[in-house]
Amino acid sequence: MTNTGTDVFAAGAPPLAVSDVDETNVVASAALSSLRNIALTAPYFHTGRSWDPRQAVSVMGVSQLGATLNAEETDRIVAFLESLTGEQPKIVYPILPPSVASTPRPKP
Repeated sequence: MTNTGTDVFAAGAPPLAVSDVDETNVVASAALSSLRNIALTAPYFHTGRSWDPRQAVSVMGVSQLGATLNAEETDRIVAFLESLTGEQPKIVYPILPPSVASTPRPKP
């Protein structure tokens, strides 16, 4: 595949197919974040402008698909994204002993 110079991030750009992404395409080098626990990671977008997953899905429908999603389509996509939320690991922080005069100090 050759890079056609199409701005794939422009509003209304056609969606990418698997065949569109390879080692010669700049899109292939972009790091994609996981969708795991996305329902817990608001705000959305690089600007943090959307705190509502329904709004974020609607915006992406227009900007990535060039389509206005109806309420049912938006609800189904949001339900799918929420289904990717798993059980959160419990993080236990250690309790360190108090520092005293004889505690070794870090060396600069």
